[in-house]
Formats: sequence, structure tokens, C-alpha cells
Amino acid sequence: MNAPRSLYAASAETMLRIPGDPPMRQSARDLLDNGELLQTARVTGIMAARRGADYLASIRHAELTSVEVDFQWRDDALIITTHCEGFSRANLGSRALLAASLCALTLVDMLPDFGAHIVIDGARIVGQKGGPQQFAYDFDPPLRAAILVTSDAVLGGHKEDRAGASVRAGLEKMAAFGVHLVEERIIGDDAGEIARTVRAWVNERVDLVLTVGGTGLAHTDVTVEAVDAMLERPIPGIMEAARAYGQSLTPLAFMSRGVAGLIEDTLVITLPGSRGGARESCEALFPSILHVFQTLRRARALR
Repeated sequence: MNAPRSLYAASAETMLRIPGDPPMRQSARDLLDNGELLQTARVTGIMAARRGADYLASIRHAELTSVEVDFQWRDDALIITTHCEGFSRANLGSRALLAASLCALTLVDMLPDFGAHIVIDGARIVGQKGGPQQFAYDFDPPLRAAILVTSDAVLGGHKEDRAGASVRAGLEKMAAFGVHLVEERIIGDDAGEIARTVRAWVNERVDLVLTVGGTGLAHTDVTVEAVDAMLERPIPGIMEAARAYGQSLTPLAFMSRGVAGLIEDTLVITLPGSRGGARESCEALFPSILHVFQTLRRARALR
């Protein structure tokens, strides 16, 4: 099973300007309007974007789904715009800029009579978007989050709380979106205490509760049963997405029994108790999970 992938996009532009008297500029424009010249430059730009590593030593692999090149006149300048889409943000803007620059150089090379006069100007990345970061989250009032680690071994001091630390680190990265960690607690593998703690946080209007541990197959793993019995509106797709992501990294992610859903307006997510499983679940769900709260707040505003 492959992990869900996010599509990214980047655009860049540069321009060709031909200084000189009007007859010279018009003559150059007549040549640049030649469809064959522009098509040659377009193919060069597309190849440059797709084979960026042949030109830039530091560029990383990017699986591109499309590369587009557009030419448009603006006053006496030919504007070259490139647009790249792919499943990796890495160097995507650089690829788009490389494509635009090599398009311009190709045209200069094919216009030898004007080469000494043509100016390549304004090369820049004009936009990057996509992936989980494409959603602009800024919660005011802030979202209140809590972490509940359920482990007899951690509570007794026999095991370091590395999974909880991974989840805490994931939450800290979302502070810029308006997510605040208000409480963190460690308890044992006790279904009754788990349920009481989660219910108390729901009553205190905590927005997001992340439990860590108790999602495996051992008889002491009771977090899933405790939380599942409380859910009023299960959201199975949340943990399906986390398991799909984990399965792409390890063949054993399917063994996690985690569940997620709403209790009143509190979102509860049961995360694995292993450091790797907890970290990968956060990578799969953050910050996209915040869209749940955006939807809830919109719905409340319409009541």
C-alpha cells in the first residue's frame, strides 16, 4: 500500500528585452514570434526542468507530473513563464527557474544577429504552493491540545517516553498555526482511567486529545477499546491515512489498531506507543488534521 502523496507546484519567469531603435526591436520581435523558435525553446525548458540534476549539482530528485512553458509579450519584452508540478517540494522552484533561464538562453543562441543587444532580465521564482502546507491555518482563539501517554512501563520508570516526546515535537511544529499544548499526562494501561482522563479534557473543552500507546495487540493494550466506546462520530479515514503512510515505510504498520473521531467537539486520536509509529503518524496527519477544526468552527458559526 502506498502512502498518500501531496502535489506541489512552482512557477518562475524571466524576460527578454531588446534595447535599441524601434526598427531593431520590431525585427527581433518578428523573429521571436516564429513558432519554430519558440517551440525549440519550450522543449529545451521542459527538458531542463525534468533533468535538473544534469545542470545543478545540488538539485534533488523530484517526480514531475507536468512542466509548462508560456510566452507572452509585455510592451517590448518577451515574458517567459514556467510552471512545474510534482510530488516533491525539493528544488521545484529551482527547476522552474532553470527552465525559464534556459528557454531565454536558447532564444538568444538562435538570434545571433541580435545576441549582443538582447538583455535577459528579472529571472525569479514567482510562486510555490501545494502539499499539506497549502492550507493556511491561523486559529484564533488557539486550539488547545493535550497528550495522554498510556503505558505501565513509562509510568513505572522502566521505559523512556520517546513516543510521547515525538508527538510533543510534532505539536510544537504546529504552534505557528495556533495550536497550544495545554497538558501532558502519563498514566498506566487502565481503560477506566483512560476514559476518565479523556472525558475530563472533553469537559474542559480541549480541542485535540492525542493518546500515545495501547494500540497494539497485547492484552494490556486497552486504549483503543476505551476511546472507541466513547466516540460519538468516528472518523476512520484519519487512522487509515496514518496506517497507509506507515505501511509505505514498514511492512508492519497494519498492526496498529488506532481509531479517531469526535467526542462532542473534541477530536481524539489514538497514536502508537512506539517512537517510530508515533512520529510517522504525526508526519502523516500534521498539519492536515487541522482542517477538522476549521470545519467545526465554520459549522458552529452557522448555528
